[in-house]
Amino acid sequence: MGHDVSKITILVLLVLTILVSVLGTLTVMNSLSSPVASARQASEATETAGGYVTIDIVRPESKVSEATGHVTLDIVN
Repeated sequence: MGHDVSKITILVLLVLTILVSVLGTLTVMNSLSSPVASARQASEATETAGGYVTIDIVRPESKVSEATGHVTLDIVN
């Protein structure tokens, strides 16, 4: 049948994968919550614009199932 991979090798690879995943997640979360990153992103903005958004949630007509709905999104400049 060939050369089988031992259970210890699979366990070590699994632990290393989980460790890299957790460390990567913590690194990204730390950089996103850093005030320096937020200030840097705010200073890189070259122009700003204002406006407003309205959202109307409309009850479906009687012929439509109660499990569905209709959402209208109007973006006005």
